[in-house]
Amino acid sequence: GYELLSNFYGRNEKLDKAVETLEEGLDAHPEDLGLKRRLMKTLFLPGSVQDRQKALEILAELEEQMPQDPELMKFQVLHLLEDSTPQSREAARKILENVVKLEPTAVDAHLMLIGIAMQEKHYENARDALIRAIGSNPDSVPLLSARGKVELALKNTQMAGRLANLVLQKDPNNIEARDVLVTAALNSKDRGLLHDARMLLESAIGRDSKDEKLLISWAHVLIAMDLPLSAIPELEAYCQTKEGSSSVDAIVTLADLYRISGDMSQAKNKIDQAEKIAPNSLTVIHARFLWLVAQNRFEELTGISSAYLSAKEQNPITLVNAATILTSLNSMILKKEGLRLFEHAVTLSPSSKDARLGMAFSFYQTGNAERAEKIYQELLLEYPNDIQILNDLAWILQEHYKRYTDALELANKALRIAPDDKNVLDTRGTILSNLPGRLVDAKNDFEKLVSASPPDSPQLAKKLLQLGRICVKLNDLKQAKLHMEKAWEIDQKIGDNVFTPNEQSEITGILQRNGP
Repeated sequence: GYELLSNFYGRNEKLDKAVETLEEGLDAHPEDLGLKRRLMKTLFLPGSVQDRQKALEILAELEEQMPQDPELMKFQVLHLLEDSTPQSREAARKILENVVKLEPTAVDAHLMLIGIAMQEKHYENARDALIRAIGSNPDSVPLLSARGKVELALKNTQMAGRLANLVLQKDPNNIEARDVLVTAALNSKDRGLLHDARMLLESAIGRDSKDEKLLISWAHVLIAMDLPLSAIPELEAYCQTKEGSSSVDAIVTLADLYRISGDMSQAKNKIDQAEKIAPNSLTVIHARFLWLVAQNRFEELTGISSAYLSAKEQNPITLVNAATILTSLNSMILKKEGLRLFEHAVTLSPSSKDARLGMAFSFYQTGNAERAEKIYQELLLEYPNDIQILNDLAWILQEHYKRYTDALELANKALRIAPDDKNVLDTRGTILSNLPGRLVDAKNDFEKLVSASPPDSPQLAKKLLQLGRICVKLNDLKQAKLHMEKAWEIDQKIGDNVFTPNEQSEITGILQRNGP
């Protein structure tokens, strides 16, 4: 009766009365563990500090009598996770591991355990724990959905998409699974996943055509499918509504659709409209930046980093995206603008791998090889099998420091992980071409790259130049000339300034040499 009364009061948010009822019951029946447990759970609900302290005292008392009670252990975990320190998370993890051993079907305990691993970015541990959890709970939608998120974090987009589809078969309206599927589709650009995401979003929009998040996600999917024009009428209609006309995100998405479709005038109109609503918005600043880049108006980008840094809101992902574009441009001034954004992104998100990688690469581009090497070495300690880190560090060691043996060790490790990676093959070929007695091995690497390059492409022309250089070192002038002639033909055919003036002079000089 006391428990029924407390349930009634709890449902009506009259917690004080519920606590009073349970305390009266315990006064009458102090040995009743059920009432004591119910009082503890009620006191754990949001309330005063005194209530929480009393709940902890009851919890400690119950644990003495029932040390292996899974529910009590989970309450102890909730208390530990309130601190959210490395020590409290580790203590919580150990308790939860015990809970799932005692009660393998405790889905909530499994999810808390996975949550701790995800918070600490131990994604592989989270996946392993989820595989075990799903083994005990094969039909659990929350566990399948959680694994989809973990696979996304591990960049296994195909697996994430399959898991999301599996969840959606069981629960067609599962929003988490829908978000996982859309993200997996956008990250992978897989046509099948994009089609699934489009169908899912259009079905949801059919039920609620004014859901802004759905409309924006749908627009991004159509952009990825090279169908930006198809999304414009729906977004235009939404932006005419009261809600849409004041939404910066919706208006900027519409501006992006017009920009990608080639209608720069309409894109500018939308950006101007969004700027009137939020002149200091990072979203608007980034939209105008992309609009300028699309028109090659690079002279107007000088000082753009100041606009990003002074924006009202700060988003490390947006900063990294802008910085990546800036550092790819053929301007030292703009590369330095990009470096400034990478540095700020790292300040905002010190653990961001993408921001730190970008900052390291930017330091190298702008002439600070020592700082770049230091960051790459730090990253390598955290990600010892990351192909890009291994490759970039190998390149710096061989080009700046001439430490060819150390560089070769890194490149070989990367190729053991990814044998066909073109960037690493290029790096190793360059390293081998500088080592005594390894020219034939270098030639083999560049021949693989020539075979793998698209016909009549700048990439093929560059690889032919490198292969020709190695043939010159091997005193095979005949082969060198054949490679140089092909490279020159591509340069002339595509007329895209594939080679620098110095490289053009180098090719001409080799072609004019006497001999076979």
